Amino acid sequence: MKVVTSSGDFLTVNSYKHSDLFWALRGGGGGTYGVVVSVTYRTYPSTAVTAIYIEANSTNTQTFTKFFTEFIRIHTNLSDLGFGGYLSIAPSPSNRMDAFYIAPNVTQEQANKTIDPFFAFAQNLTSEGLNITAAFTVPYPSWYAWYKLLYSTGQPQVGFISEMASRLISRDTFENNPQGIAEAVLALDGAGWT
Repeated sequence: MKVVTSSGDFLTVNSYKHSDLFWALRGGGGGTYGVVVSVTYRTYPSTAVTAIYIEANSTNTQTFTKFFTEFIRIHTNLSDLGFGGYLSIAPSPSNRMDAFYIAPNVTQEQANKTIDPFFAFAQNLTSEGLNITAAFTVPYPSWYAWYKLLYSTGQPQVGFISEMASRLISRDTFENNPQGIAEAVLALDGAGWT
């Protein structure tokens, strides 16, 4: 970056020259260090992403537990393919799950090969009262295209009230006890799980 500081000095800053100012101008501090007059960026080509969307609910707690257990069971497959995302669970009486996951450099065909067995499992539960409102994959040309579609509603993002907690669950537990994880999450009385 080329910057004119508040003292009138014209400096070239980078990770080797004036590295503290470089750090601050990149967001590591406040914004009153000077006027940036030029910047050189290292850019990268856009990376395609594929998204998975799932929404389902059921008034039948046993059916919903089967559905959620199977979703927990496939998590290692999703992780191995590079998927990450968000899952929101509202346990009984709602028994509702909303999820979206994305993975970079994964084709829709690869995503479908991984998620289609779960979608088929869920579809088989509709006869037991599972209501599926979304179960599909979508390819996007870039992460930004996905982000813009989901988050560019014109509404300001103001956050929400939430109490956060985190626990690490081992891969072994996901692989060998998905029902235990599902039952523990769904037993949260009056709390949602994200």
